[in-house]
Amino acid sequence: MPGLFAFILLPIMAKRHPFSESVKNLAREVFGHAVYDFLREHWPSVGGAILAVLSGASIFSVLMAAIPVSIPAVGFVSLIVGVGLYLFERVRLGRTIRKWSGIFSASPNESTDDRAKNRALLHEKIRGARLIEILGATGVNTFVRDHDAGLKLRTIIESTQAEIKILLLHPEAFQTKQRAAALERRVPEYQEEIRTSIEFLKELKRKGKTITLKFYAQLPIWKMIFAGDFLWLQHYPPMRDVEQAPVFGISQSLEGGVDTLFDPLHAVFGKKWDHDFNPTYIFDRDVVEYPDPDHTRVPLSTPPFCDLYNAKPGIILNRHP
Repeated sequence: MPGLFAFILLPIMAKRHPFSESVKNLAREVFGHAVYDFLREHWPSVGGAILAVLSGASIFSVLMAAIPVSIPAVGFVSLIVGVGLYLFERVRLGRTIRKWSGIFSASPNESTDDRAKNRALLHEKIRGARLIEILGATGVNTFVRDHDAGLKLRTIIESTQAEIKILLLHPEAFQTKQRAAALERRVPEYQEEIRTSIEFLKELKRKGKTITLKFYAQLPIWKMIFAGDFLWLQHYPPMRDVEQAPVFGISQSLEGGVDTLFDPLHAVFGKKWDHDFNPTYIFDRDVVEYPDPDHTRVPLSTPPFCDLYNAKPGIILNRHP
């Protein structure tokens, strides 16, 4: 805040400047205008009316003249007011972001405590959900690896009765190999993580869980886990593992039914889910089925999407805009 620096510097200048009385008057004026502008911006109906009356009656100038002229007093009062206004603005900005974005939780996900709290929040939300939708890369961080929270997400998923929809990278997609190279990982090792996730999902399928798995062939950007009206959101850093990315918790609606980022981001998931070139995995046959009129099925080991389309030019796909 520029006003804060003015509040601090002007008293110092007044102590050494030969025209210190003029500088003191300037300090009073800066202080008065800062308070006036703050009230006019944040309380226009109440504060503005009061200040207008005071200014019209010249009382405001009298009140500002009553500020102690001693250098320490002006500096101290200016500093306290400046810090107070700064903190108020930060709180107001935080409330605005929370209200309009729906972000009610944010964590750098760097420390053990961060990851434990984030996982605990996710576990809580998933337990009560009727529909879980997941967009990931290999799925290994979600379904397979142990986490610092002491509980595996897979344990929660095993116990839930929710319908589960999952989008993972196609193991044979060119973009999967690109992602492995960016992480400086061996491609077969990275592909094996996807197959490990598939094996876990097969187990759930055999236990009677309602699961639909699809594959996509774009570089991963977002990791999303939708559980009811809750969204777990991370981004995939270009050359780092997603576990090193911050975690945001987003609610569908927070205050007064205001629309948040939940619905637009859910639309991103929905568009990818319904994309023509994203096939559905058939668990009992280890094949994928494309949404063409013939419901073409090919082994999972077959390169995906455009390669299939070019190999069979007779396939007509319903393209989405």
